[in-house]
Amino acid sequence: MTLANVETIIEMSIISASQKAGYVRFKEPRLRGWCPLNVIPRSGAVPGECKSYNVLNEPGRYWSSTGHPLSCDKNLTSGGWYRFQGPAGKMMATHCIPRQSCNSRMVGWIGGGDHPTIAYQKVTRTVYMHHKSSCHYLSYPGTDIRNCSGFYVYKLKSTTTCFQRYCGVNDENDACSTNPGSTACICPSGYSGTPCRDNDECTTGSHNCHSQATCTNTPGAFTCSCKVGFTGNGVSCSDIDECTDGAHDCHQDADCENTEGEFTCSCKQGFTGDGRLCTGKTFIPSVLHPAIGRLFIFVD
Repeated sequence: MTLANVETIIEMSIISASQKAGYVRFKEPRLRGWCPLNVIPRSGAVPGECKSYNVLNEPGRYWSSTGHPLSCDKNLTSGGWYRFQGPAGKMMATHCIPRQSCNSRMVGWIGGGDHPTIAYQKVTRTVYMHHKSSCHYLSYPGTDIRNCSGFYVYKLKSTTTCFQRYCGVNDENDACSTNPGSTACICPSGYSGTPCRDNDECTTGSHNCHSQATCTNTPGAFTCSCKVGFTGNGVSCSDIDECTDGAHDCHQDADCENTEGEFTCSCKQGFTGDGRLCTGKTFIPSVLHPAIGRLFIFVD
């Protein structure tokens, strides 16, 4: 497979996933049939920018960095290929991120579509700079992005002024979205802060679990489950009457008494034990003693 064929994959026709899920078809006339999406070209066909690129790894380039000194990308080699790596993140965000992120005043994000999803595919997008009251304060159209089968590289332009900077994130959901001109995050339900962090509703008490339920925190939410001895959906829990339901382990010669969330067992009169195990006594008919009266005798 040649690099030209790889470019052909990029310009391929993909029919509905319900018709041919996981496959692509080449437009190249000499190639016939369908190929799986995971087709990997020979090493000689790997695009050069996936093997030779500049690395952006400054900690301050990560989107949630808001300290000083302020930095910009005016000195980048315009038209060079760049990879986000390490503390700078792994990629660029595809939505407007808070103003004054990544130690700069104008923060860059990718608009016009998502990242390429197929190995070695290349797409062209626009980089927008969020500044003042606009998420599109400045734009750099014609920004190429290549999927290098495990990471992305970007053909970036040097910024026209300071302070503009290309910001990094760890994944598509890492950076929060924001309103134009805002430095605050718009967090999804169950999250708050800048950056967005999960709210532990169980710790803060902002849950609606029943008093006889256990609250378990989950990302962005929480769950409620009734404790042992209770039944319900966790928001509403009612006591289980084990004695009535027969869900107890009392001995057949013991009495079962229901209590909230549990039950107790006690051996009946004439038996001894802990209620789970009861041992009977042998009864000897009463006898009349001339001095002390009638005696009732039990023998273990």
